This record gives sequence, C-alpha cells and structure tokens, in this order.
Amino acid sequence: MINEENGKIITYTGKEYYEKFKLPKLIEKLFRVYEQKNFVDRFLIIKFIFNELNFNKNEFVVYDGLGHEINNGIRQDELEFFKRVLKN
Repeated sequence: MINEENGKIITYTGKEYYEKFKLPKLIEKLFRVYEQKNFVDRFLIIKFIFNELNFNKNEFVVYDGLGHEINNGIRQDELEFFKRVLKN
C-alpha cells in the first residue's frame, strides 16, 4: 500500500497498512460498541474458558499503561512464546 505522509510517499506492506490505519479504526468501533466498558472482565472470562477447555499453550498478558500500540516488550514476549510452543 502506498500512502502520503508529511509530503513523503510511504510504502507499507499489507500488514503494516492494516495495523496502522485499519485496525485502530476497528478497535475504536469495537470500543464504542461496548460503551467504553473495561475489557478486563471480558479478558478474565475468556481466560477461564480457555482453561476449562484445556487450551494449555495460550498465554494471556495485560500490559499496564499501553493502549492499542505494540511495543518492543510485547514483540519480545511474542517471540519467546512461539519459541516455547514450537519447541515442545
């Protein structure tokens, strides 16, 4: 995908474009649908269901202070998770 930002032509992969432009809008709409309720309760319910169904290779992590962005800590956690899962 090609986009113009600050007078410069920027080329994004499909994933980069989706994450930068489409995904935030979808998340915002989802947030509005649930009347801006806290998703921690929903997260805990999903975690309980996964545990009950013995989906034992899943990990749920809440990163305090982060909105919808992905930081280097999350990227590192994802990398380590997949290394462990694929190793076993």
